[in-house]
Amino acid sequence: MLKNIFYIGAIAILLASCSSSPKEYSGCDCYGIMAGKDKTEENFKWCQDKSQNDEAFLAEITKCAVKEMGFDPNDISTANDRPKAPNAGTYTLDASKSKIKWTGRKVAGSHTGNVSIKSGNFIMDEKGLISSGNIVMDMSSITVTDIEDNKSNGDLVGHLMADDFFGVSNHPEASFNITSSELIPSATGVQTNFNVSGDLIIKGISKPATAILVAVQSKNIEGNVSLAGAIKFDRTDYGIKYNSGKFFDALGDKIINDEVTLQITLVAQ
Repeated sequence: MLKNIFYIGAIAILLASCSSSPKEYSGCDCYGIMAGKDKTEENFKWCQDKSQNDEAFLAEITKCAVKEMGFDPNDISTANDRPKAPNAGTYTLDASKSKIKWTGRKVAGSHTGNVSIKSGNFIMDEKGLISSGNIVMDMSSITVTDIEDNKSNGDLVGHLMADDFFGVSNHPEASFNITSSELIPSATGVQTNFNVSGDLIIKGISKPATAILVAVQSKNIEGNVSLAGAIKFDRTDYGIKYNSGKFFDALGDKIINDEVTLQITLVAQ
């Protein structure tokens, strides 16, 4: 029986950094940086190098990631029991146990909600790499979780489903297709950290997406394999330009951030 394995991942878009030297960061700081909350290339590289050469620091990062996603950090085995990748084979997602949380931000705050997973799978090859995978999202299941007023909640859900956002009537599904992965070398001997490449398809438009995945093994739960992480994308790449500062002037506090984050927790067998 395979132990439960959580892959804590995030899209990290690397931009040019300033010339100043990076300061030292905590594990939780680096989780934020590697999850795309800080996009300076220099700081990202510092965190990546530190996590590859310091097993205790990697453990701190993964515990912060697990806590943010709603899991119990005390259930995570890291430095004292090194995580292992799943055995080679094809794993089919359990849609009833898998979930996606979305977060969108604007000048005045943010909104969160959920999207159901319709189906999916991923393949681990004999080299211990994620060779391919597919996650299909049911866009008609979009919910909003941060607005209590029923009318306001329904208005936002309706807007998200409309043509100027996700156009759900014409595009009821979105998907993330994993096409390859590379093992991130680790001086600590942990062999379950990956750079993953793939394509994110929204409204019928496909754009490349990459993620850094860090494996974490549960000490207490026997059974299924779980794949968890975060995908960050620019909605304007998919023709979703509503209240974008890139395309409209004088919006003031009505500007909606172009970046959307999908926090993904998948259970597979």
